[in-house]
Amino acid sequence: MKKFLLGSALAALGLVAFVASGEIGVRVQNALAQNTACNVDNCQEQGGSRWSVAGSLDVLSGGDLDIESGATFKVAGVAVTPTVEVVAATNVITAAESGATFFLNDATEFVSTLPAPAAGLRYTFVITGAPASASYTVVTNASANIMTVILTAGGIDDASDVATARDVVTFVDAQSVAGDWMECISDGTNWFCRGSAAVAAGITTGQT
Repeated sequence: MKKFLLGSALAALGLVAFVASGEIGVRVQNALAQNTACNVDNCQEQGGSRWSVAGSLDVLSGGDLDIESGATFKVAGVAVTPTVEVVAATNVITAAESGATFFLNDATEFVSTLPAPAAGLRYTFVITGAPASASYTVVTNASANIMTVILTAGGIDDASDVATARDVVTFVDAQSVAGDWMECISDGTNWFCRGSAAVAAGITTGQT
């Protein structure tokens, strides 16, 4: 069983239990109850059923890293949690919000500005309030023409819906509906976006 389990099921034990291939080999069954040592190099108990591994800890092909309900995943001691935000006004997005999903929901609509590109930044935009008096727009930092956008409508792919060197994506007033969405990912230089609308006129791209 190639799987790490972190979570509520082991909350009483403090932090982490590993169940993995022989390379890690910490067996939850009996091992934690007996407070036994890891049978992997440089793995040691830190007290309170907390384990540390010097060097790397790999999840093998076919394995999972499962953060269970009630557990917290941390990097350098800081909790990492997915950001979900209902947005109802102009939004200048930061790099620290990478991974966030923004639900766009306002009667007068607004602009969402992406940060300067950096490798790995990723954002998702979902319409929850259909634009009725103006359009939602997602624009690049400094109006740079660095967006490549692939759009589908009604679930049907169309190669003609590929746009390059854009700086704005528009969820169009009176055309876009709740459920239309777009995701943007950066490679450090550009933004690569893909999205879908109920109708072809629901999402458009352009240069300002």
